[in-house]
Amino acid sequence: MGHFDPGPLPKEISMRWMQKIISRLKSAINYMDETNFKSGLDGNVIKSGTLSVTMKELEWAEIPVPLVLPTQAVTTTATTGAPLGGYFLWNPSAYRGGDWYFEVSLATTAGTATATLTGVADIGTVTTTESTLTLVRSGKLTMPVSSQNVWVKLSVDNSANTASLAGARLIFVPS
Repeated sequence: MGHFDPGPLPKEISMRWMQKIISRLKSAINYMDETNFKSGLDGNVIKSGTLSVTMKELEWAEIPVPLVLPTQAVTTTATTGAPLGGYFLWNPSAYRGGDWYFEVSLATTAGTATATLTGVADIGTVTTTESTLTLVRSGKLTMPVSSQNVWVKLSVDNSANTASLAGARLIFVPS
């Protein structure tokens, strides 16, 4: 198994010696090769199941999953919901132990703009009546129980109005 060799211990620990050790340690971590680990490293160093860290232990309050990130705001006058893509394969077994929210940057020229997260059926919506882009977050979503593609649709309540979307994402809040 590999090891880190700090070199000979000096008679007196100095700032220069500490800098040298930190530099060697940095190099060893960044370049895990025979230069820093004379006896080499093999895949058995990390045993399966020994690094079981839950998302909550990482202390990430929220994890964003981008769906639609256009370089310029997307607009529509569709009242039925224009599909914007952002196709994301939802796999319920891959995302356990948390809550999901739909967050969108929306605006409308008048009336109400609606962004819908959909798959086999609609999952959640957010709306705004603001004329400037506003970040809107849904309530807690009930995500599908089966694997499926999900995507974003944009609509406005009256085709005389225009809805704009500058970004859409799912937010995962680990429990």
